[in-house]
Amino acid sequence: MITTAELVRQVRSQIQETNEKGSVTPETVLDALNRGLDFGWDVLARNYAAPVLARSEEYTLDSEGRLELPDGMFEDRLLKLDLELGGTTYEIEAISHRDVTSLSGSGMGGTPVAYTLMGRTIQVWPAKSAKGSKVRMWYLKEIPPIVEQLGRITSFTAADADNSANATIVLDNASKLSVSGDFAKYINFINFETGEIRGSAQVQSIDGNEVTLKLIPTRNTVLGQPVGNDIPLGLEIDDFVCNITGSCVMYFSKPLSNMVIQFAVSEIRRSLGYDVGVEERKLKELANQVNYTFSSRPNYKRVKRKNRVWRSKYYFNNGVY
Repeated sequence: MITTAELVRQVRSQIQETNEKGSVTPETVLDALNRGLDFGWDVLARNYAAPVLARSEEYTLDSEGRLELPDGMFEDRLLKLDLELGGTTYEIEAISHRDVTSLSGSGMGGTPVAYTLMGRTIQVWPAKSAKGSKVRMWYLKEIPPIVEQLGRITSFTAADADNSANATIVLDNASKLSVSGDFAKYINFINFETGEIRGSAQVQSIDGNEVTLKLIPTRNTVLGQPVGNDIPLGLEIDDFVCNITGSCVMYFSKPLSNMVIQFAVSEIRRSLGYDVGVEERKLKELANQVNYTFSSRPNYKRVKRKNRVWRSKYYFNNGVY
């Protein structure tokens, strides 16, 4: 478990000489950590997508055979598209816009066989036969940004079955919570081991360290996150609470956290005019470590074995050519 407070402490411990200048604010450190998280997750996702692999709900293509990508996708990375036709579900292939011409004629019908991604719009081909079809997407979920932790849960009480009494949580320190503000009054419950968001709620009142949750939230969703009216399923003592805009526990701990910390240190020192040659070499080493750690995990290759180029390299390397 590596919390936001621990990440910030480790970054500051490596830039002690810059702290004396008083120019490294908490916001500066969090911003640098989040840029490091984006960088680290991009490195990690290339080798081990499984932890944030998601399968969407069922969507219906419009009259042109099109569909907008849903929110919450990491860099709009669509990995696979399944289409249902006549009670049968099958995968359709992603193709380049250069290969669309033969499938895009006004009279083209037949079974939908491929799709292209244009901006944030999926276009299935042939469009004439694709309209109204049901599809499901496999994609990478977006990683919540790192935000300040607002307290650790020491006890909690669920709402009554008939919703006659509100759910409550008790924190080790609730002084940073708020009952007002567009986002400040909404909180996420964070799994203390994995960093996953268990659920969200709206704060109704705060009495010391006891927090009462609102039975009827002002909004049903905030930033795409459903807002509940009770303790989320699976909540445990020692879980954390943070603002609804992110998470306060690293989703992966080591070695990803080490790379994120090193990225932040390098960025902050560079912004203050220091030579960061050593830091950048260390960052490269940690990025390689992340690659090596997860390279043996199951992964999904973008080049299939049936690809002509792949086959040529395979046979050449094995002495066939």
